[in-house]
Amino acid sequence: MDLPVYQGQPVLLVPQSLVRFRLILDTQEFYNYHMIEFLRQEYVNSDSGLVNILKDGTRKVYKNAVKDRHPLIKDDLAAFVRDHPDVLERYKALKGAEGTLKNEVLDRFFDERLFAKVLMERLKQIPGGSDAASEYHSVIIGICTFLFHPALTIPVKEKEIHEGRKRIDIKFTNAARDSFFASAMRSLQMRAISVPIECKNYTRKITNPELDQLQGRFGHTRGFFGILVCRSIDDKQRIKAACCDTALDGRGYMLALDDEDIIEMLGYVREGARKNIDTYLQKRLDEITS
Repeated sequence: MDLPVYQGQPVLLVPQSLVRFRLILDTQEFYNYHMIEFLRQEYVNSDSGLVNILKDGTRKVYKNAVKDRHPLIKDDLAAFVRDHPDVLERYKALKGAEGTLKNEVLDRFFDERLFAKVLMERLKQIPGGSDAASEYHSVIIGICTFLFHPALTIPVKEKEIHEGRKRIDIKFTNAARDSFFASAMRSLQMRAISVPIECKNYTRKITNPELDQLQGRFGHTRGFFGILVCRSIDDKQRIKAACCDTALDGRGYMLALDDEDIIEMLGYVREGARKNIDTYLQKRLDEITS
């Protein structure tokens, strides 16, 4: 595969939702907090010679005593797991419940304010028109991933639907647990299991056919909410009215965002007010539903 290169080394790009600083399952952690704790309780229950009787009558086995009898040896650890698979399964369940890394954890290595500024400038550099359509498409994937993570994940470019007869420019999986996109998923009308985004690098007006194309991406297995991203909207009231008509007719909910909207949301990140993105999207949705 052709990979991007940084300082002479190839770079493998993976979804942020999969990133970890170390392996999720850790031998030392399992030994200290699961195997040893399990054995401590076993020794208490079996009235072992390791049991100490405290003044108040409490029976206790000290951790160090168990470690002395069961040092961390790989073969012994493997034998314990074979004999007690339920302990390992509980450990796996606990680690899995921790979920993905939070943005603030990665912020130690990443200046998102500066990156927001770079994306603003990059968007402005792309000329309108069909010749730059592919470039615009790729940049919008990056911008939307940056703006809407961790709510929207796993972007797929030109996702085929209806056995390949139609394609969604960008399809995101809705993994939101809170925020605007979580509300869109819970909504009985929107049920936004995934979020389709159509990209139009047009220099001409955005008209009803572009909105109809986005509406055609809705369905019971995907949901009834999507976003149209374009360079500019000459008559925002007309487009807003068309989106309102679609919502009132029960055909789905669409937000039309142009460069001004994208730059506005990137500006929130640059100012350290990322949470305002949800408010901005909700305001735009309220405009077509109220």
